[in-house]
Amino acid sequence: MKSALLTNVAAAQVPLPKMRAFLQNLGALPSWAPEVVRVTPTATGFQITRTTNALNSQETIVVTTVDHRVTYTSTGGRLRYQLVFELVPVTPQQTTIQERLYLTDTVYLPVPVSLVAPVAKHAFAQNLSRLIALAEADRPV
Repeated sequence: MKSALLTNVAAAQVPLPKMRAFLQNLGALPSWAPEVVRVTPTATGFQITRTTNALNSQETIVVTTVDHRVTYTSTGGRLRYQLVFELVPVTPQQTTIQERLYLTDTVYLPVPVSLVAPVAKHAFAQNLSRLIALAEADRPV
């Protein structure tokens, strides 16, 4: 796999199994990614609809989980990517989350990748913070 376009790391006061469950539940995505307006399950994954000003206003995401890694593989948008969440238990009640974004296809990207990277890093970091806040608030997934 190519090198990551961005990496964000954050700690959550949440047990690893609960954090993994939050990440696997794409139906909850609009709760922590506010640009997502609709998540529709399909036979192979989830159809995601974002606000019209998003780079990927429509895309399909497949979620895979292997051990402490949850991966979102996105196709169907202008930016095709894999978003990999590595979950590391620090204590039984604390998990470190490292997210890495890998671009898999930039053919349809209307701007250079170098311009996308800093904006994407900031947006993904904000979403990760919202995800952690939601998980720490002890709401069910």
